Amino acid sequence: MTRYASMVLANPVPGREDVFNDWYTHVHIPDVLTIDGIVAATRYRLVAQRGGDPAIAGFSYLTIYEIETDDLRGVFRTLVTRMGTALMPMSDAIAPERAFYDWEVLGPRVLADPAGVAAAAGAQGMPDTAISEESA
Repeated sequence: MTRYASMVLANPVPGREDVFNDWYTHVHIPDVLTIDGIVAATRYRLVAQRGGDPAIAGFSYLTIYEIETDDLRGVFRTLVTRMGTALMPMSDAIAPERAFYDWEVLGPRVLADPAGVAAAAGAQGMPDTAISEESA
């Protein structure tokens, strides 16, 4: 199976940040994770911008969905079909302007061990690990 990272950049409607965060964390992500192939999600809040792409400037929230599938278009077809239905209700606290970027994973996650040596994570599906110099 091919692994992907799907980035969603979004903002709350002004004055609705608490409602946005509650819906996103407790309703939307659990709904999205019921779709076959979408295996994990992590949310982030912007704390600083150090230059970069002006196309993503102005967004305060990022969600990265981890996807494992041989049919990425099929996963997104299911997602689009469910959005706004009882299976995936949307919130009026999310601003309509959003940005979506999809990435194919090229290699394992790399971690630093306590000795400061970068090491590739364990086999796919295994917890992240770091390899010390003694075990390498």
